[in-house]
Amino acid sequence: MNATPKPKSKPQKTFLAVTTITVLALTMVFIVYAALLATYTGPTVTIMEPGGLVEYSLNQTKWVTNDFSINNGTDWWARLTITGSTNQMVDITWILQRDGGAWANVTGGIVTTQNYNLTTGTNTIYATTDGGATGNFNWGTLTKDAGVADPYRVQTRVTG
Repeated sequence: MNATPKPKSKPQKTFLAVTTITVLALTMVFIVYAALLATYTGPTVTIMEPGGLVEYSLNQTKWVTNDFSINNGTDWWARLTITGSTNQMVDITWILQRDGGAWANVTGGIVTTQNYNLTTGTNTIYATTDGGATGNFNWGTLTKDAGVADPYRVQTRVTG
């Protein structure tokens, strides 16, 4: 005699469904509770912007931080002094700008210093590919335009 299983009654199905839902709900509560137990907060990170200024020179010996006037055809150089920095690798873009009514970049007036290692404290950086003083770019080669009295400046952009 083959016995065929009896179909489950409606109250049994309801009990099974409610029990399954209850077990899943309790499991989710324990999972969320366990996740909350595994949350950790790190120390505060303070973002600093170091100080900096561009200096100019007519001879690469005496440097000035204020505006100065030169004659047409005069050689001049720039350097950047960054203070209050932390150890970090940076790239520096040097941009010669001319004010012909509004400041605009001068064609050919961009020098890039790549992978310069800022150290803690004060850093003096020159307009060369490596930031060293040897080969500092002579901005006068781009400002020798007879009859033009527009002001020029060097802007630096430091990215890290």
